[in-house]
Order: sequence, then structure tokens, then C-alpha cells
Amino acid sequence: MASTFMFLVTFLMIFVAIMGVYGVGSGIPQISNTINQITGPWPVIGTASCSFSSEGPTAGCNLLDTALLGGTWLLAAIGSLLFRIGGIFYLIYQLVSIVGLLTAIPVLGPAFVAIFTIFFAFYAWSHLRASHSPD
Repeated sequence: MASTFMFLVTFLMIFVAIMGVYGVGSGIPQISNTINQITGPWPVIGTASCSFSSEGPTAGCNLLDTALLGGTWLLAAIGSLLFRIGGIFYLIYQLVSIVGLLTAIPVLGPAFVAIFTIFFAFYAWSHLRASHSPD
């Protein structure tokens, strides 16, 4: 059985497809851009003669270049990590806003969201109960 997270993401993607069929998807945020920013490459710091990346220094670096570029790369990697964490929070916001767009479907939208919410509440409850191990 798939994990809960994968089930939720799959179910949400089905809703996105349904919204696209009914023409509600015009205001859907571009999730792929956010995912590309989260999973993008780590920074590369370099000069004209050598560079430093997540794989380490290139072959032409001397000791001083390696130390200075390595320290600069470490600061850039910390900044990149913080940016990726912020990107994850923004992705969660985008996914929640997609579910909010379901209410724009005339007549069925609010009922659809209510059923969707109740379904996931029961699903989460069943997983909480199933993961409980009596002592």
C-alpha cells in the first residue's frame, strides 16, 4: 500500500485534472517551477582558474583558493538550504490554494470540497488507529 503522502498527492493531482477539464484550472499556480527550485542544483562558486561545488574543488585549485572558495560555498549552500525550506512551505501553500479553487466549480464545488475533507479526515483517522500498537 502506498504511503499516506503519496496517496494525498495522487488524489490532489486527480482533482487538478478534473478542474482542468471543467475550466477552473486557469488560476492554478505553477507547481513545477517551485519543485524545480527545490530540487535544483547546489551552488557552484568559482574564479577564472578554479571552482568549488558540492563535488569539491576542481583540479586547478591551490590550497588558498580551495579554502576561500570552500568557505564561500559553505555559506552559499546554507543559503540554498534555507531557500529550499522556504520553497517547501511555498509548495504547501500552492497545494492548499489549488484545493481552494475547487469551490469555484458552480453548485458542486463546495460539496466536492466538503466530501474531499471528510474523506481525508476518515483516512487520516484510520491511519492513526492502524499505527497504534497496544502494549
